[in-house]
Amino acid sequence: MYVGRRAGQLLGLDHLFERLLPHARPRAPLPTLAALSAVSRRVEPRSARGTLHGLPTTALPELVGIPHGRLGLNALSRRLSETIPHKSAIAAHLVARGRDLCAFTNDLLLYDRTSTYCEGRRAGNPTAQRGYARDHRPDGKHLCLGLVVNRDGGPLGFESRAGNTRAAATLTLLITALEQRCGGARRVGCFDRGMATEDNRRHWRQTQRVYWCAVRRAVTRQYLEASRRGPWQCLRADGHDAPTLAVQRLPDQEPDGVRERWLLCRSAGGHLKEQQMFATRLAKARQRLARRQAQAAAGTFMSRDVIQRRARQAVGRPHDLRGIFAWDAQRTADGQELRVEESATAIQDVRDLQGVYLVRATATELTPAELWHRYMLPTRVEAAFRNLKTDLCLRPIFHSKEARGDAHVLFAVLA
Repeated sequence: MYVGRRAGQLLGLDHLFERLLPHARPRAPLPTLAALSAVSRRVEPRSARGTLHGLPTTALPELVGIPHGRLGLNALSRRLSETIPHKSAIAAHLVARGRDLCAFTNDLLLYDRTSTYCEGRRAGNPTAQRGYARDHRPDGKHLCLGLVVNRDGGPLGFESRAGNTRAAATLTLLITALEQRCGGARRVGCFDRGMATEDNRRHWRQTQRVYWCAVRRAVTRQYLEASRRGPWQCLRADGHDAPTLAVQRLPDQEPDGVRERWLLCRSAGGHLKEQQMFATRLAKARQRLARRQAQAAAGTFMSRDVIQRRARQAVGRPHDLRGIFAWDAQRTADGQELRVEESATAIQDVRDLQGVYLVRATATELTPAELWHRYMLPTRVEAAFRNLKTDLCLRPIFHSKEARGDAHVLFAVLA
């Protein structure tokens, strides 16, 4: 507790909150409450109620100078939500302190987005909406969180959005705000395939920003024959000289008059991961389709439209299963029959593309090895998400009001 408290003092959070909110009530000063909340979440993450009930067992009340009897759950949540209007100022302060204390350069901006789920209906929180369930909780509402870190993994800024917000729509707004916050140096953006839409790339080219990103699988599929023929240049190999990373240069493009390097990359680790995921999805789709065939033969579904809809639901929406299965419902003497066919060619095409990525970059001075290394840096954003969700217990969100839910996210990032 003392180490966490001292870290908050070194970051200057006490003076920052005193400057931002000078009219804090003396009974429970907001800087002290902020330190209490951030340190508690860093050392022993709990809900607000669990934190309040666990304080008498720690030395934190004595360290911050607030007796336990002065705090109530509603008062604590209400006071912490007063910091939300000053979220940009807090982030700017932390960026400056990170540059002074940890020598963060902030020349590279790594962006990704995740979501966390909320418990309850959350009718009083307009940002709690049903959307893509990244936490495998499609039964509830969600809150989306966009996070930008530097090359060292230090958080530079975050933005919480409604759970049904498109990921690509949040990229440019947050990066623009961070560029203004971090100063006038030229910065490079790196983002994943979900944000690499054509509109985003066009905007970045027109505003003369430097970026590199991978493109969606549908674009990579257009270069299937090139990935089969080669030639591949080995950049890294294991002890048996088997290539674990190989690249293939494609002709450079010049969209909007900006030179863009295209690079096919093939990773042995990515191939193994995607191979296992595809095998699992394919086996499950086969099992579900076999179940639908048995149900159609038993007369569970009599309508042809219902049988075909059930078959479509059995396959699901994974992109790598598209075009593999074809089905048709036909009437027989005994009732309905669902006939399913598999395309061996489509399965082979998917397997040939496993572990293959198409990277596009306007940083044409970088070598292929440097491009691949920097493309892998966004895994540090994913590591930050794991810290937030697992180590700091960001999920789930129990608060019913928007400001209190945002404060919950803010103090998890501070921790």
